Amino acid sequence: MKNKYIENERLSLFLFLAAAIVQILIAMTKNCFSAAMVLLVEEQILTKTQTGTISALFYLVYAPFQIVGGFASDRFSPFTLVSVGLFGSMVANTAIYFSQSYTSMLIISAINGAIQFGVWPSLFKICSSMLAPSHRQKAVFYISVCYILGSVASFLVAGMVSTWKSNFSVSAVAIGLCLIAWVISGKTFKRNLKEETIEMVKQESIQGEKPHSFLKLLFQADFSSCFPEHFWHRFSLWVFSRSFQVC
Repeated sequence: MKNKYIENERLSLFLFLAAAIVQILIAMTKNCFSAAMVLLVEEQILTKTQTGTISALFYLVYAPFQIVGGFASDRFSPFTLVSVGLFGSMVANTAIYFSQSYTSMLIISAINGAIQFGVWPSLFKICSSMLAPSHRQKAVFYISVCYILGSVASFLVAGMVSTWKSNFSVSAVAIGLCLIAWVISGKTFKRNLKEETIEMVKQESIQGEKPHSFLKLLFQADFSSCFPEHFWHRFSLWVFSRSFQVC
């Protein structure tokens, strides 16, 4: 199996930084409506029930479309899929800025959830297989952390702007600038992609193995390394002391 990746570590680092910025801004726009809910209710544009419905519908559409995005990221260029998601998010935020109707906001939110189908699977593919081999493990972790940073950014922006419309205009402009930078830098990244061969596990080597139950593996797993040294000793002493206090 052939895999395209960036061998140059410096260019690989730039690609990760570009992917991280995309993830932060996309996460910010995902939570843009949730962050603006208070302003929408205060200005009597929507009711609490309506804002909750719109926010929930986005994720109800977004979640199943991630499966589609997973298949698409294996068949098409992840750079293209990210560009499609950024463009769709920019258009959706701009449309909500000019919208005053509950129905229109509901439809736009659903379309926004669908159009972002390929962003996260593509970013994950870039970090897990298209960066320099020495960067991949850390990149997968840090790209996940970027979602948290984007969520925090969405509420910070909502707290700084004066109206709910400004919240969406800031997101639309930020995503638009990010899209331009992503398309321009993507040409450089594509020119520097090289091929590597990934060895696949032969079917004959696993035919005689019996599949393991997930629950069985879960109970057999050793989680002791996840806790600091002497954790269980101190925890047992704490439980013992608490039991005497209760008595």
